[in-house]
Amino acid sequence: MKIILTLLLLALVCVNSQLINYTPYNEDCTSIVDGVGFGLLPFTCLLNTTTESIYSFDLYDQPYVNISSSHTGYCDDPVSTQIFKLDSCGYYKYSKTNYYVYQSNQPEVPANSYIYEQYDSTCETRQSYWYATNGTVVVDYKQNFSTTYLCISNQPFTNVCTDGKCVLTPVKTSCENSNGIIITCTV
Repeated sequence: MKIILTLLLLALVCVNSQLINYTPYNEDCTSIVDGVGFGLLPFTCLLNTTTESIYSFDLYDQPYVNISSSHTGYCDDPVSTQIFKLDSCGYYKYSKTNYYVYQSNQPEVPANSYIYEQYDSTCETRQSYWYATNGTVVVDYKQNFSTTYLCISNQPFTNVCTDGKCVLTPVKTSCENSNGIIITCTV
C-alpha cells in the first residue's frame, strides 16, 4: 500500500511540475545576454551542449531550486551543486554565468535561437530543453572541438570545427522520428 501511495504522489508531483528555467544574464543581472540557456522538469536529467549533464529540482515548499552538473551524460557523480532562489538572478560558479531562475512551462527563449527540446514518448510534454542564441560558440575541451549554433533563414545549423576544419550541417528533427527530440529555431 505504501508503494502505491508513493507512486501516486510521485506521479502527481510530476504531472503538476513546471520547468525550472535558467536564462543567462549580464554581470549585474539587469538583462538577458547571448549564450546558452536551459530548462528541465524537476528530477529530469538534461544532456547539455557538450557531453555533460544537468539535474535540477525544487526544494519542497520553498522558493529555491538545486542544480547539479556532471561530467557524464547520466547526471551521476556531480562535480558541482548549488542552490538558487526562484525568480531571481544568481551566479553559477560551475559555468561562470549569471542565470535568472524561474519556473514556467512557457520559457522565454530569445528569437532566432537554436533550440533542442526533449519530449516524452507521446511528444506532448516537454521534459527539458536547451538553447543557444544565434552564433553562440561552445567549446568542448575534452573532445577538442567547437560547435557554433546557427539559425540561417530560420533553419537550425551546426558548424563543428576540429583542428581548423569546419563542417556546416543543417539540423532539423521532428518529435516522431527522433525519439522525442525536436531541434528548431525560435521565431
